[in-house]
Formats: sequence, structure tokens, C-alpha cells
Amino acid sequence: MASATSQLERLRSLIHVQTQLTNAHLDLDAFMQQVVDSLQALTSAAGAVVELVEGEQMVYRCASPALARHVGLRLQRQSSLSGLCVERGEILYSQDTDDNPRVNRDACRDIGIRSMVCTPLYCRGDAVGVLKVMAREPQGFDADDLQTLELLAASLGGALGRQVAFDLRMQMATRLHASEARLRAMLEHAHDAIVSMDAQGVVMEWNPAAQQLFGWSAEEAVGRSMAALIFAQPLCDCHDDGLRCFREGNDDAKPSRLELQAVHRDGREMMIELSWSGTHVEGHWEFTGFMRDITERKRLESALQAMARQDALTGLLNRRAFMDALNQSLHCQDRHGVPAALLFLDLDGFKRLNDTQGHQAGDEALVAVAARLRECVRANDVLARLGGDEFVLLADGIGEEVPARALAQKVLEAVVGAMPSSGLSCSVGIALAGPDGTATELLQQADHAMYAAKQQGRGTVVFHGRVPPAGREAAAESASESNDLTTACFTLKSFEAG
Repeated sequence: MASATSQLERLRSLIHVQTQLTNAHLDLDAFMQQVVDSLQALTSAAGAVVELVEGEQMVYRCASPALARHVGLRLQRQSSLSGLCVERGEILYSQDTDDNPRVNRDACRDIGIRSMVCTPLYCRGDAVGVLKVMAREPQGFDADDLQTLELLAASLGGALGRQVAFDLRMQMATRLHASEARLRAMLEHAHDAIVSMDAQGVVMEWNPAAQQLFGWSAEEAVGRSMAALIFAQPLCDCHDDGLRCFREGNDDAKPSRLELQAVHRDGREMMIELSWSGTHVEGHWEFTGFMRDITERKRLESALQAMARQDALTGLLNRRAFMDALNQSLHCQDRHGVPAALLFLDLDGFKRLNDTQGHQAGDEALVAVAARLRECVRANDVLARLGGDEFVLLADGIGEEVPARALAQKVLEAVVGAMPSSGLSCSVGIALAGPDGTATELLQQADHAMYAAKQQGRGTVVFHGRVPPAGREAAAESASESNDLTTACFTLKSFEAG
């Protein structure tokens, strides 16, 4: 047992160390290093360490110089004296590590120790680690050492807890700074325009890609309404209504991907794709939009759609597009009573032209006929090439025989005038749309009437009121016998010579 003088000196040294540690403003690693260095000096131990709890393990976080190479060592809580110390919440003294079943003997032999003292470190009732001193011989510590360790650990727990909290705050601040730096780099180098707005749609962030896309610098954009910067007036109102609905919790105003028409600063219009979302921040909504220019993509899509609906040779609508228009016209007739006439045209003399002058001459003739037909039809008429030398014309608003025949005569004149020297004319079949009829039925009726006109001779028009669907051969036979036609046919004598 130490003398009263030595005990007094030990107590003074302990108080001095406690004061230093309590008032320390160091990072966690520096603080723990000061702890172990002071503890080794106070107890004359061969070494001291601070172990912190990490889940089911005890980790050497700091050690005196003699044990520094073991920093990072991990021990299982259930098989170590440190873990038992945390579990029981009391000082544990292993006088001989070779005889203690709860000591990790392999670790002790590797470190080169034979006795140790562990005391728990608590902060706000939670075990945060242990303070451990070690000796290289059995029974290396006396009662004074145990008392010193206990007194130091009692005051150290709170200080260590504060340092751990400080370290966590520093780590969080570092991670936050790094996260902000990464976010700033993403905003600066993103290819998409990225814009952040407050609840009223006022710009808070405006990245360089947004400046390139819309022409406004960040200094000009921040603090102004995003809608006013990039949208024309009708869309500005829709944008503001969308934000209001979202703020009011309207289920129809969920984040989405939209394709909208936007306006560059110089007045140039463009199509943009806008993806946006809302985030509740400190009781207020903030919105983020990601935008890109899709003008070229939409142009290509329109071109592809047009190609899919156009006849490649003449530029007229193809069969598919025409059937869509015919179905729409019949639907309009059913709903609003708007009549329609369908003219089915087949060129006379086209096969002979192909055979004698070649397919290139035939193609030129088809292009010329299409161009003349465009000139003679009304703006709202639908003109298409079904294939080969067959054309169709849908004329909305014509529901009687007389105006339908007048239109057919214009068509005949246009075909003859397309290439006068070619000898081309055409045969025309006419059918009027009736209630509850289908597009297929109407097209077949006009087709049957056209074949009946073919039987009558070049440049002939046959009017077909409501001929039942039949095959082409049956229609031609019935036309020659005049059994199924509801009206007579006529021939334009002025074109017979052609």
C-alpha cells in the first residue's frame, strides 16, 4: 500500500488529468490518445487502450505507444473480458489472463500481456466502451491502481461521450460538405437543365445547362417565376395551377413526366421534356424540375409518323391513314349527321403505259395524277392512293348524287389533264355513306361501283347508292346486267376518244 504522501500525489495527478480531459477541445482520436497516455502514467501499466463498442464487437480505437500496432483489433463481445465488462457495468480485474476463461487468450498472447483491468465507459446510461490497462506479468496491479482507474473512468465517461458526439457532428458536417460538393458538381456538369423552385414557383437554383437551354443566366433567373421565364402565357397559368393543386394535396397533381412547349429567351419555341417532384422541407414545399430539349426528337417522330401514313411515291395518304380518316368521318356522321361521299378511282390505260414506256414513266404518271388531284379537291377533302393505280377521295359534306357527280367530273378532267399525251383517263365509282355503315362496307361499295364503271368503258362514272358487299367479279357482273345498281351510270363522251 502506498504512503499517504504518494496517495496525495496520485490524487493530485488524477485531478489534474481529469481537469485536462474535461476541458479538452480535441477531436475524438486526439482525446483518446491523451486518455491512454495519462492512464499509463498514473498506473505504471505496460500499456493502456480505449475500446469502443461497435455492435457485437469491441474495437481497439486508441492505444499507448507500446500497443499502438494493435489499433483496429476487433474482439467479440461474448468472448472477451471487455465485452463482459460492458455487459455487467463493473470493473473487472484478470490477475492472470492464462487462467481466465472469459479472456481472449490468443489476443493476450499476441499482445504479450498476463494481467489486465477493464472499467466500463458510460455516456447517458449507454455503454460506449471500456478503458483498459495491461501488464506483462500476472497480478500487475494493486488496489491503488484499481481505485485510480475507477475514479478516472467515472469522470471520463461524460467527457468521452461529449467527444464522441463532437466527432459525430464533425463527421456529419464533413459528409454534408462532401454531399453538397458532389451535388454542386452534378448541377454544374449535368446535361439536363435542373431548376429548383419554392412553393410559389420562384427559382432558387438554376444550373448552367438551364442557362444554355433557355438563355437566362442564373443571376437573372434566381428570384423570378420559372413559368414566366420559359413558358408562354397559357402554360404559365397551367404551371401555377399544377403547383397549387400539389400544395393542396390534390391526388391528380402527383410528380410526373411531361412534354411541353417552352420558349427560349430570344422567342424561339422548343419542345421540352419536364420531370418534376416536390419535397417537403422545414414545413414548406420545394420543387425540382429536370428538363431537356426534345425538339429534334419530336421532329423525327413526326417525320416517322408521316412516313408511316404517307404513300412513298406520291406523298398522298396511304391505305392505313385513309381508313383512319374514313372511320372518323363515319363516326362524325353518326354523331352529328354530317354526310360524306366516297369516290374510288382506277386509271384507264395505265397498264399499257407501263408496258410500253416502262415503270419509271408509270411512276411519273402517278405522281402527276396525284398533283392534279390535289389541285382540284377541296381543302377538307381526304385524298389517298390505295396502291397501284387506285386512288380514293373522301368528300365530307356531300350527301347527294348531283354534287357527287360534279366532283367526279372534276376528278376526270384532272386525270386527263395530268399527262395529256399519255392517253390516261380513269373510271370512278361513287358511294354515299349511310347511317350505321362501316368504313369497310363503304369502301367495298365504291370499289364495286368503280368496277362496274370499268365495264362501261373509259372515263365512266357509276353511282352506287347502297350496293350490298360482294366480290369484284360479282359487282362487275351485276353492273353489266344493271340488277344491283340503284341509279344509272353515265359516260363522259368527251373523254371516250382518250
